[in-house]
Amino acid sequence: MNRKPITLAAMAIASMAMITLSSCNGNTQSNNGNDADSTEVVNVNVEAPAVSDDEIKDFITTMYNDYLYGEEDFLREYCTDKMMKKLADEYEYDGEGLAIWLFRTTAQDGTPDNDGVKSVYREDDNNDWWRYEFIDEGYKGINRIKILIVDGKIQIDDIERVYDEPSELIGG
Repeated sequence: MNRKPITLAAMAIASMAMITLSSCNGNTQSNNGNDADSTEVVNVNVEAPAVSDDEIKDFITTMYNDYLYGEEDFLREYCTDKMMKKLADEYEYDGEGLAIWLFRTTAQDGTPDNDGVKSVYREDDNNDWWRYEFIDEGYKGINRIKILIVDGKIQIDDIERVYDEPSELIGG
């Protein structure tokens, strides 16, 4: 079997990612050693789209600023099973629910002036962990969020609170 790699590239229509088509392999296969009966088979494999750091930053910012983490449909689409389990396990009330407050500070009341994400950055170059610094009800917060790319799609795999100004002010 003789393989000759051919690379194809295409731009995506999708707003969150560029789609790259690659690995179009032309295979020539002979039947019983008779070249006259050769059949050419072409396989097209679609690679998962690449996701840039800027797209991840935009995703985190939009997730927080537009309160998307408060929507169960969003969480089910953009969280791994591990993260969904964490949100369910951390839910501290009767019945079923999701601990969406893990995306915020512990502020219950405050002044929502200037609320929103102030910065997003990757912790290390080869790391899936990102930090977002934000204002929540007028209080500062910093969270670590683990972002994986699964089949070209951004997935939240974990979240940790790093700094929570409301709990610092009350000594907690």
